[in-house]
Amino acid sequence: MNYGLIPDVQIHLLMPVNYTTVPHQKASFGYTETEVGVKYRFLQETDSRP
Repeated sequence: MNYGLIPDVQIHLLMPVNYTTVPHQKASFGYTETEVGVKYRFLQETDSRP
C-alpha cells in the first residue's frame, strides 16, 4: 500500500505472505517480514530538472 500522507511525503507498508512446498507434503503458508517506509521529496520538479 502506498499513500500520500501530506504534500511531498509518501508512506508505504508491505505485509507479504510466504509459502513453501515440499514434495508429498502440504504447502506451508506464513506471514513474513513487514516493511514500513517514508519517502520525502526534497527537490521540487522544475522545467530544467525532472
